[in-house]
Amino acid sequence: MSFVYLKLSKIENFLNVVNSLKAIQSTKIQFLIKKQELVILAQSAVKTSSSEAHIPNLEFDIYRTPKDTYIILDFSTLKTVLKSITKSVINTNIVMEYPCKDKKFLILCENESCASQFYLDTYDYEPNTIITPSNKLLASIVFKDMKIIKQAMEIACHGRQENEVFLRLSKEVSELNFFREDIITDVKMRVTVPIAEKVIVSISQDCEKIYSAKVLKGIANFPKCKEIRLKMHEDGVLEIDISVIDEVFARHFINPYDNV
Repeated sequence: MSFVYLKLSKIENFLNVVNSLKAIQSTKIQFLIKKQELVILAQSAVKTSSSEAHIPNLEFDIYRTPKDTYIILDFSTLKTVLKSITKSVINTNIVMEYPCKDKKFLILCENESCASQFYLDTYDYEPNTIITPSNKLLASIVFKDMKIIKQAMEIACHGRQENEVFLRLSKEVSELNFFREDIITDVKMRVTVPIAEKVIVSISQDCEKIYSAKVLKGIANFPKCKEIRLKMHEDGVLEIDISVIDEVFARHFINPYDNV
């Protein structure tokens, strides 16, 4: 019998929240299977960003793990498997088992017409130093309509991936601004996100930080979700929370350039 056995018949939320981690340029990804939830952790190689996804055990049809279990996988391999699974989500079940022969991690995808088995190599556990922001929050903006922030981030981050994006949150005007200057053409851009009907804002003081356009552009490819919350911490860490449904969510933490 496998030590860990998870079965999931409603797989769309699982795929959405896990696929949101693709923005992180990480070679490895960590599954932490706790008694109450599955936590998936990823960190960029240069520590500019890190992400975590949370899926409660109640989302699963069967959720069995006798103790907290760490499983380290190759991220590119997992992305390939998820891409294959995403092609058919209707009436599809996912089963995850560990350990299988040679400490493999099994992902079984089955529906009415066929079943596919993916045996993934696992690696020795290494502490995953997820970025931990300061407790003091300077600003929080909630977007009930993800298209508002998605379009703003995509426009602001369009172009050369090595560009920097200057983010400013204003207390007086209550708006979010992205600034970018192309280092080759010297073209300057400003994208303003006004506080609209489906935007809830709380800004205690003005905030100004510079972030990687490449990281923000990757995160801007948001999955189908309930809401997106953008937070600025006192130490400059930008936190982007993606709520897929209640209790199923992903968090991205992005270090500003002066923290890296």
